[in-house]
Amino acid sequence: MDSLPPELEIAILILVSFVPAIIYVIWVRRSERYEVEPWRQIAKVFLWGAIIAVVVSIILSTLVVYVLGETIQRQYDFLRPESTIWILLLFSVVAPMVEEFAKGVGVYTVRESITEAEDGMVYGAASGLGFAATENVLYGLAAYLMIADFRASIILILVRSISSSLLHASASAVMGYGVGRSLLFRGAAVLPYYLLAVFMHGVFNYLASFELIYEDPTAVLYGFSLAIIFAVAAFSLVRYGIRAKDHR
Repeated sequence: MDSLPPELEIAILILVSFVPAIIYVIWVRRSERYEVEPWRQIAKVFLWGAIIAVVVSIILSTLVVYVLGETIQRQYDFLRPESTIWILLLFSVVAPMVEEFAKGVGVYTVRESITEAEDGMVYGAASGLGFAATENVLYGLAAYLMIADFRASIILILVRSISSSLLHASASAVMGYGVGRSLLFRGAAVLPYYLLAVFMHGVFNYLASFELIYEDPTAVLYGFSLAIIFAVAAFSLVRYGIRAKDHR
């Protein structure tokens, strides 16, 4: 079978990255039975996650690595040169802190539409799914360019769509709930929800990074399987939380 033109393959990679994310957004939106959030506002925060949050995350991550990289690298070299502690720190701490902040800020752009705290969960999830869609495009394109294997790139995106995409939606929904509470209730703090979102994201990244820590293929498989279970469970709990808190 002849391969498709590169332009068409790239277009398909983008489509495969965004279609699952949009389906998840529809699913989350339908979790509300009363006063369902308007599509215009959901699209607004989805695009924030897909564009602004990605750019902000790249800039902030670069700055953090630039500021802390030398110090952390020296400590790591001194302690254990062959370890992957720097990469693990980047994946499990730096990335979650930066990305959850960038995605969460997007919820404030639709503050006028938040009339109940769970509305923030819907918008947070939408921002997270927008971010995940673009991130999947970037991972898919990177794989496509490095190994020149269109099918492998598609598989990578699909696997991420049932793992990291659900995690991004869930963690950002938690952050969004905190934003919703802070907008509706005087004195309600966002920080605990931001930290919980970072923790969730960090746990997932740690489980998904087992290949950087262990050489045993079985351990890698366990870690990846646990990461998927964690993401699916978190997403299910978010949808349950939205339904449970939704009322007239």
